Amino acid sequence: MNLNEKGVTLIELLAALALVSIIAVLAMTTFNIGVKYNVTETKKTTMQQESNLIVSTLMNVHRTEKCYEIENTTTTAITMKIYDDEQCTSPSSRQIEFNQNQFTYELNLETGTPEKINPQETNYSLTLTIKDNSSSLENSYQTQIYRLNTTY
Repeated sequence: MNLNEKGVTLIELLAALALVSIIAVLAMTTFNIGVKYNVTETKKTTMQQESNLIVSTLMNVHRTEKCYEIENTTTTAITMKIYDDEQCTSPSSRQIEFNQNQFTYELNLETGTPEKINPQETNYSLTLTIKDNSSSLENSYQTQIYRLNTTY
């Protein structure tokens, strides 16, 4: 019997493969969880940015224009028509549209808000809800749009 045999037995080889497999499965699971978390957080950030853009644009229109109208006719778009006169009778000269196919928009103005808004008359509360179409993520934003009266 030769005691100077060099090499690895089958049991040692199977034990090493089992340990490497366990470590690889743990590493891949951790990586996949990290990727899913990153995708979710990126979608949340994009929805927050979209909400901020819509609300800041709406506030800017409310503070600087004479009259405007908000249309949320489809679930994937919000349109603001800006009029040149305070009575909202002249044809709309400009239009701002927010449209992202990956999101569903729901813009709710407080009860009693007229269809065509004259910003000099009163302030309005609104709730903007953006939902991601590919997941159950939702971002809701409540604010009040107002115009500062600086007449002396």
